[in-house]
Amino acid sequence: TLDERNLAYLLLTEPRWVGKHDDSPESDPGFQMPLMNLQKFRGEYRGVMIGAGGFTPTSSYAAMVDDDDGSSSNNGYDALAFGRWFISNPDLPK
Repeated sequence: TLDERNLAYLLLTEPRWVGKHDDSPESDPGFQMPLMNLQKFRGEYRGVMIGAGGFTPTSSYAAMVDDDDGSSSNNGYDALAFGRWFISNPDLPK
């Protein structure tokens, strides 16, 4: 398993991007797709997992918590990476 490797972290990109609708999370069907890699790899790796690919504020929260009561668990991502809009607009957080 991946747990046997001495990894600092595992970065997984979710395959949830559809290029035709790149301007809006509301119209891009990729943002509505379920997480694929989290379920596939969390059972194989208990270390730090970083997820990337098509996250919105709502879906990012859901990807990091697993329990119905909103408490964090060890089954979600430990951190998330955001890049697409930040790379093209570095002033976005302002």
